[in-house]
Formats: sequence, C-alpha cells, structure tokens
Amino acid sequence: MYHAVGEWLTHRSVYVTLTGHSEYSSPIRGTMLFRSAKRSALAVGFAAVFALVAPLSASAADDPLNQPNVGAYPTVLSVINISRANNVVNYGNRIIYCGVGTTGTSCTISNTYSASRTIATSLGITRSAVAGSLSISDSYSQSVGVTCSSPPMSVGQKFAAYPYGTRLYYQVKKATYGYPDQYSGNLTAFSPNGSIYCRVE
Repeated sequence: MYHAVGEWLTHRSVYVTLTGHSEYSSPIRGTMLFRSAKRSALAVGFAAVFALVAPLSASAADDPLNQPNVGAYPTVLSVINISRANNVVNYGNRIIYCGVGTTGTSCTISNTYSASRTIATSLGITRSAVAGSLSISDSYSQSVGVTCSSPPMSVGQKFAAYPYGTRLYYQVKKATYGYPDQYSGNLTAFSPNGSIYCRVE
C-alpha cells in the first residue's frame, strides 16, 4: 500500500513521496498535472457561459425591438418635399379695410399693422423645427406698414389690405427605429414679406 505526502514549493510544483512496500522513493513534479486540470476547468466554464449567452444574442438579433438599448435610437422628424411660391397674396389674412359713407368718395388706409405668419405642423414636429427647415422665422406675426388710397367707391364697398409673402408647401416625415416611416399629408405655411396688396371688395 502506498501513501502520498505532498507540499507546495515556491515554483508552484508538487513534491510527492511514495512510501510503502516499495524499495525506493521518487520525487514527482506535479506542475503539468496541475496546469492541465486548471485548463480543463476553464474550458468547461467558458463552454457553459457560451451555451447560456449564445441563444439570447441570437434571439435579440432576430427582433431589434427586444434589445435593451432600443431606446438609444431616437425618432427623427424631418421636413421633406419643400416647394415655394414667392410674392403671393394671402387672401386668408385681411389686415384692415375701410369704407365710405357717400358714394363716389374714397378712403385711405395708413398705419402699421400685423400680418400673420402661419406654419402647419404634424406628427409631433414643432413649429420652430418646421420654420428652421423652411428658412423662415417662427414668430407668429410680422409688422407691415400700410398706405393705400381707394378709388371712388359706393356705399357698402370695402377697401381691404392683404399681405404679400411666400407660400410654402411640404410634408413631414417621421422615422422611428424598428417601425415603418410615417408621412404627413400636404402642409402649407405663409411668411409675410412686409409688402401689402390693397383692393376694392
């Protein structure tokens, strides 16, 4: 019967002495055995971890919305398909008008007024974002100086002032990661340029 007695040495080997009925004792260096066992343990550990992680990664790749960092992809709103018409009269924004009390007489408009700036929005985009894309101000009005004199008019007629400006046409696109793009309908904006058109109505 053999007995093994071992002790750690400074160079991380095991010194083993076999005692018993044998007529000799032999020092056995256990470095190779120790390191082989260590490598086997590490290999088993890595295999177990890979087996757990690999299926999860494949599942996440199949459905990007299940990825934990999906919130890092923002919704992007943009203004597209922009076109414009310059020096257009905005008949939807009558600034001021005057009339006469006697047929055959005239009236005059002379003052500073405010002309409205309209900007349509959709799909959550802000007024200022649309204005920036259209290269116009996002303020709601613009001061315009009006000086117009009417021709002779009849009682009941009106002499009205309307703003000149730029009419813009566009759409809004909404792009969200993992979802189909969305598009608004056709939108319009009007930006007054400070000029006035007057007419008899």
